Amino acid sequence: MNNNLDPQYQALLQDILKNGVEKGTRNGKTKSVFPRTITHNMSEGFPLLTTKKMYHKGIFTELLWLLRGDTNIQWLCQNNCNIWVGDAYKPFEKYVSTNWHDGKLPQLVEDGYVVKTMVEDDGTVEFDSVHYAPLSEKGFIERIIRDDDFAEKWGDLGPIYGKQWRNWNSTKSVIEVEVDGNPVTWKNTGGVDQIAKALDTLVNNPDCRRNIVNAWKVDEIDKMTLPPCHWAFQLWTRELNSYERQNYYADIMGFSLEERYEQFPNHSDEDVHNKLDALRIPKRAISLAWYQRSCDFPLGIPFNIASYGTLLMIFGELVNMVPETLTGMFGDCHIYNNQMGGVKEQITRDSFELPKLTISTEFWNPENVLDTNWDEIIKGIEIDDFILTNYECHPVIKYPLSN
Repeated sequence: MNNNLDPQYQALLQDILKNGVEKGTRNGKTKSVFPRTITHNMSEGFPLLTTKKMYHKGIFTELLWLLRGDTNIQWLCQNNCNIWVGDAYKPFEKYVSTNWHDGKLPQLVEDGYVVKTMVEDDGTVEFDSVHYAPLSEKGFIERIIRDDDFAEKWGDLGPIYGKQWRNWNSTKSVIEVEVDGNPVTWKNTGGVDQIAKALDTLVNNPDCRRNIVNAWKVDEIDKMTLPPCHWAFQLWTRELNSYERQNYYADIMGFSLEERYEQFPNHSDEDVHNKLDALRIPKRAISLAWYQRSCDFPLGIPFNIASYGTLLMIFGELVNMVPETLTGMFGDCHIYNNQMGGVKEQITRDSFELPKLTISTEFWNPENVLDTNWDEIIKGIEIDDFILTNYECHPVIKYPLSN
């Protein structure tokens, strides 16, 4: 297999170093260019960079979290993926620094909480208000994992990607109440499941030019911990000709050149298509382009490339289409000043062949895509369904994260 991905990526790093203008941002100085693109042919391999070691399990975990429609980091942390922890920890840290009194007031400390107390004339102690004791980031993660109430209060990131992908424009309403009227269970209702709608469109109207999933919900941006960086993606498909379908079938079966000819001797196009239809060989190729406003090229973009490559493969499996091209359309492409050393190291490295990703669809591949509960299938996808093989890469480069 060829690897044209790493060289494209390294060329863009060099482009930013050479042509980038200096910018002062909310979280540090950068060099920045605008705009740029990368296109990868999925037939060349899974788009995981080889010029540095990538945390591929975290990529699959975060993507499944987004597809589940989740916006709380508890599930991520329970699955050892902590890439969003900093965004949740900062508000907690700020709250504690504002409200923690360091023993200057009467307090009862229990299980990580601080409860300010008030002593009545009869000697009884009443609880006046509840505060949280300081926690390290590691302690914060541990508490998020085991304490549902704590996770509900401090683990939610607002209406970010998962909510917009699976429940656009929904409203939060009470579905159960206690006798005294206090809410017990809330549910988002009335929203649009953009992922299910995209899959239905692929099945029923595959040439549609409106098959777009959007995360940029203007009236909810201020409620999000972080406005979406990769804010939309678009799907496009085309019909495969009989020769392309034959080659795809031969490749997955591992046929030699002679065996390829033996499968379809002097058959007409119609005969070939009919035979391949019976074998459920895909009739179409599917491509994906995503749009990203803010692009941390050393740290975030390699993660995003592999994530959208995985998403393209998932869509292909669900609607029986062959993943073809993956394109990233990037707005502000930047390198932070504290990442320059790692970048200069990475652009000198030679690339290896790209790895292969196999997806086990035994328990979630629909038999009839015309009558499918997409939500049930999506929630049935497991992290262990993604099997990466032949991943040869250079050592990790520890780029700092600028939250």
